[in-house]
Amino acid sequence: MNYQHALILYRTVTPLHVGCGQAVGVVDLPVIRERATGYPYIPGSGIRGSLRDIFESRAEMEANEDKKKDFNQLTLSLFGPEPGSSD
Repeated sequence: MNYQHALILYRTVTPLHVGCGQAVGVVDLPVIRERATGYPYIPGSGIRGSLRDIFESRAEMEANEDKKKDFNQLTLSLFGPEPGSSD
């Protein structure tokens, strides 16, 4: 297989906290960190979920039914069916 790599930088416009869901010690909202380096990171599943939400919101705002259908089809092809859906 031939893979391509890209460095993508994001800038948040609202506060962001990516927690690991396990409180140990004094801090009750620990930030998820990469084991080897200790650097904070955002799991791919979180990015995927955010992008899916953007696509779905865009489809809902579309007044043209054909364009709405196109957005929904694109969302389905990029992200697959929602967990638990019949698609």
